[in-house]
Amino acid sequence: MTTSLVRVEVPGRWAGAGGTRDFPGRALQGWFYGELAKCDEALAGMVHGIEGEKPFHVAIRRDVDGDTLVVCGYGPLASVAEGLALRVPGRVLFDARWWERTGEARVERTGWADIAARMLRYPVRRRVRMAFTTPTTFRSGGHYLPLPVPATLFGSLLQRWRVWSPVSLEAECEAALRDIVVRWHRVHSAAVQLKGLIPAFLGTVEFEIRQSPGPYTGILDLLAEFCRFSGAGAKVSSGFGCVSVVPGEEPCSPAAGPAADA
Repeated sequence: MTTSLVRVEVPGRWAGAGGTRDFPGRALQGWFYGELAKCDEALAGMVHGIEGEKPFHVAIRRDVDGDTLVVCGYGPLASVAEGLALRVPGRVLFDARWWERTGEARVERTGWADIAARMLRYPVRRRVRMAFTTPTTFRSGGHYLPLPVPATLFGSLLQRWRVWSPVSLEAECEAALRDIVVRWHRVHSAAVQLKGLIPAFLGTVEFEIRQSPGPYTGILDLLAEFCRFSGAGAKVSSGFGCVSVVPGEEPCSPAAGPAADA
């Protein structure tokens, strides 16, 4: 298998009580570009000049037992992102606060063809639950859209796939996106102060594709898996849009736990 997409998770925590109050997104992006320039200054300049979302994703995800640094890369940055993440030192300064590494990095590698194969697997996975673990937002009509609207989320992922993946997805896939709906969710609003106040959301959403069995039903599974490496929405190179896919297909019972809020 040729490695084309990489996701590295480095366990850590913010030094001092209470963690960090400020969103470290711009500092994360600055750290990534600085480390990239040390390895390959020409590549750093090329990536910086790319219009739109870059082929990397970096974030710090709040976990129950710490604050995990997530670094993902694909296209020209797959192997570079992996190398940078594996060399993360014991302490990194983000916005005047120390983030401390607490363990070994967990590395996940895959290829474009391996993700695309989800379109063909049987039985088709018709439901996917996605956890948005850092603030997530989208740009639509010149404004921010802080909601997990299926057409916006999966449409942006399909567009990003077409820019960077050598595996072509037919035009008919776009029509299949119209059949993706929100089956269950528990999300809440979040606001991030960067140059201005950016509206966003956090939480968990279960999506379902409601169409007759066909060759494009697996597009939901494919794009959800790709999202783990690319991030979701806008500013994924600045700490936004970190996503995990929750194992299992079946939704929570309406009478059990958080689904009662649906």
